[in-house]
Amino acid sequence: MCKKWLITVFTMFCMLMVMVLAGAAPTPANYPDTAQEADIITKVPWVDVRAFGARGDNQTDDAAALQAAIDACTEGSTVFIPPGTFKCSKQLVINKAITLKGLGADTNGRTTINFPITNLSAGILITHSSVVLEGFYLKGNSASANSGIEVVGTPSSFVSFTRIKNVWSVGFLNGFYTDYAYLTAFEDCVGASNVKNGFSINHGATTTSIRGTWALNNSGNGYDINTADYMAFMTTAADNNKGYAYSFSNVHGVSINGIGSENNSSGAVYAKDSSLAINGMVGVGNGATATNATMLYSVNSHITAYGVDECSVYASAGVPSIVIDATSSLVLNCPNLQRSYSFMAGANISGMLRDGTELHTLKK
Repeated sequence: MCKKWLITVFTMFCMLMVMVLAGAAPTPANYPDTAQEADIITKVPWVDVRAFGARGDNQTDDAAALQAAIDACTEGSTVFIPPGTFKCSKQLVINKAITLKGLGADTNGRTTINFPITNLSAGILITHSSVVLEGFYLKGNSASANSGIEVVGTPSSFVSFTRIKNVWSVGFLNGFYTDYAYLTAFEDCVGASNVKNGFSINHGATTTSIRGTWALNNSGNGYDINTADYMAFMTTAADNNKGYAYSFSNVHGVSINGIGSENNSSGAVYAKDSSLAINGMVGVGNGATATNATMLYSVNSHITAYGVDECSVYASAGVPSIVIDATSSLVLNCPNLQRSYSFMAGANISGMLRDGTELHTLKK
């Protein structure tokens, strides 16, 4: 009886020790460090870059490890990059429908990818549809000849359904760049301190949405849009850019809702060969180097504008708030502007000032 009891106790002890040792086993390289990370990786199939040797110490070159994780990820899965600074000497290429996810672009637990090399064509190059990027701070070297993120297709094969959310792109040629891409969505992104533009959208960018974004301290334009159709700007900001806050060239069917611009040297909005519908636009201190207009300069464009509010300007005396050339048309209702208007003979102007003055009577 005693012997049987001892055997039973010994067996139970062994089972307990197995359970304890299993619980205290070394943590795998790809196991989540925090509850937030665990929450992310339990939702979908995932690949952790640490399992491929990524260190995130800003000393080790993590380019090969990050690319290996991307290459190993199957369609529809997620590559997870934890907090840290991941130094990359090579471009990262995404050519399949995956999600690349960090833990955020803010300073608390930030996931940073550092590209110190100037001769890359892009920091992250996306050449496939249905790619999601979320939660990163991308750092260039402030003299880069590459864009932070490029979404690039071809005239015969557009890239579509790209979503970029909560990403900062700082110190590149352009913060964000698209070419032959449609149905692209930018949300809560920042393009700052770039050699050219914060956001550069090009060639057939049909149905692109830009929401809750900020372009600041760029040496070119905040938002530089060329050859696009059916775009939407929603609650965006552009501050302290040396060019225009928003520049449109050969862009049609643009919906602009609740945008702001402050201290942009060339002015707030430039439109050439374009059509815009503006519903809510605020400008503060624009036009320090403007020679045309502080708030809106239109060349062969067709614009409807409601709720235009110019709080202050820094332009030289004599530079008007709005200039509409002879081949443009404008519908403008009840604007609040700091300067005069310049409506060229031949321009199709309608609307009314706050004092009841009909706009067509102000044409030269």
